[in-house]
Amino acid sequence: MQYLATFLISNIFFIIAMSLLVETKLNFKSKKLYISYFISILFYLINFYQSFMVIRVALNVLVFMFLAYVLFEKGMRESIILGFLITLLAILSEIIYALFTSGFLNGLIVTENYPWIVFINNVIIGIILVVLCSFKETKRFYHFLIKVTRHFGEKQIAISALVIVALSSLFSLILNLASNHLLESYYVPFIGSFLTLICTAILFIYLRKNNQYLDIYEKYDISLRSIQEFEMALDDYRMNTHENKNQLRTIRNMSRNKSVIHYIDGLLDEKTKEDDQLLELIQKIPPGGLRGIIYTKLLLMKNKEILFELSVGRNITNNLLSKVNGQTLTDVCKILGVFLDNSIEAINGLEEKLILIEIYEELDGIVFAITNNYEGYLDVSTLQNPGKTTKGKGHGYGLSLVHHLVSHNTMLEHRNEIIEDNFVQIIKIKV
Repeated sequence: MQYLATFLISNIFFIIAMSLLVETKLNFKSKKLYISYFISILFYLINFYQSFMVIRVALNVLVFMFLAYVLFEKGMRESIILGFLITLLAILSEIIYALFTSGFLNGLIVTENYPWIVFINNVIIGIILVVLCSFKETKRFYHFLIKVTRHFGEKQIAISALVIVALSSLFSLILNLASNHLLESYYVPFIGSFLTLICTAILFIYLRKNNQYLDIYEKYDISLRSIQEFEMALDDYRMNTHENKNQLRTIRNMSRNKSVIHYIDGLLDEKTKEDDQLLELIQKIPPGGLRGIIYTKLLLMKNKEILFELSVGRNITNNLLSKVNGQTLTDVCKILGVFLDNSIEAINGLEEKLILIEIYEELDGIVFAITNNYEGYLDVSTLQNPGKTTKGKGHGYGLSLVHHLVSHNTMLEHRNEIIEDNFVQIIKIKV
């Protein structure tokens, strides 16, 4: 009887805790609430009659997933995350209560002399769980998990969650061993706490690093077709600008109003002159993708008041680039995007800011070199390793992307050089 009462009251606490975590008010007039409640009770009863601890914890996760999906109408990915997190918080609630009972109540949590103590223990654990889920920090962590797993598929999330939950269930296993006097019960909560914290830390670090890398990959995940379409729009803009200037000159010649003439002269001499210089500069780059990516970075340098120079060899023509397959050209566009972003960020705090972009032909390939000035010590050998950076914590994932692209494309070679006070990033297409 006490076990049935335990299931009934525990499930109430679980539903309240989930509603607090997802910040959704419970509708007590809804039939779905009561149907979900009693179905989950059936799951708990089935789970009670099997003794394998990992399966028991996994089934608890499935119950929470069911409640998240049906009762709170979350998607499958978010339901998996919510089910995992509630399970983890329930284990943490047991740990907190176990620490309290071991220190002050001499182990009430594992006593068998008073059957209703099990009910009382679960009520207190349920209250602890509700309190934990009401904290802003817990809700932030939940939203963090949603954010960092947005690149993951449902299967990846489910496997990761089940692995961590399986490891965390060792806490419950240790409790069983302690109840059989195989371990000193006083140490049980501390061992369980340590295991659970390690599992959580492993998951946290993995998700965070993986998310940072995938964010960078998504940032530079551009298709060659989209770049070429941008270049076509850029050519149209150049032609329209040229036509607009001709129209302005016509209006100027037809006007006798000195103010209008002076205004048009100002437009032609200042704004259009700057635009013409930049558009004329990138015409040295053959179309096909490279022109578009470099133009966007030149605009960024211009806005940041960075001096730049573009040098394109005479042999760099459409005919030469036509020998390069589309995938390799797309990879080079991504890599150049990383190189140019790195250079812009590296010189952002310097007084002298200069970036040189070179495209030239060698005997065995086409070379793209991005050079920027730098100050201080720079170890080029460490920058070859994925994830390494000179810009501090949270950076270096762009170089990891470069390493990944180069290692999976036999047509590409990458190296870094230091020439006096200049840092050079080089990508080479073998043709």
